[in-house]
Amino acid sequence: ISREQKNEDGGRMYVHHLLEKKQDELADILNNENGLIYLCGLRGMEEGVNGALAKMMNREPESIKDHFGERIQTEVY
Repeated sequence: ISREQKNEDGGRMYVHHLLEKKQDELADILNNENGLIYLCGLRGMEEGVNGALAKMMNREPESIKDHFGERIQTEVY
């Protein structure tokens, strides 16, 4: 994604930019008790993704895993 698309500032597009762009759709999923999040990729992207999710949910990034519990699965390397 980051090499093919540009974000609104003209820089590289990363996953957390797309999450912010689609926040209305994601909010419906995140507010559903059956909604799941699966994050897979480089360890460095985890911080940006957690930040974007926290912003959408009006929470601190550190509290995201606690908030979602088993509904968020992370596989980073």
